[in-house]
Amino acid sequence: MRRRALADLRDVGRVNEDVLIRLKWGNTEYKGRLVSVDSYMNIQLASTLEFIDGKETGALGQVLIRCVRNTFGFLSAAAAAAAVRTRLKAEV
Repeated sequence: MRRRALADLRDVGRVNEDVLIRLKWGNTEYKGRLVSVDSYMNIQLASTLEFIDGKETGALGQVLIRCVRNTFGFLSAAAAAAAVRTRLKAEV
């Protein structure tokens, strides 16, 4: 199911859009422009920023996240993820 979901990123035009990826372990997130996704679920991002525990730790530029099905917890459009994060902070 996840493989099809990532393939859908290409089909629905997510390439060249900002996305947010959270890794399964820790609280590490990457926000960047989606350059490509392949059938092995490798993801290439450009203009990537790294966030740990919600705090920006630096600009990384080009990033390749390999074997994503075993690596990430979620992937979403960056604008949608930012809206959810803002709403959650407001509720606290």
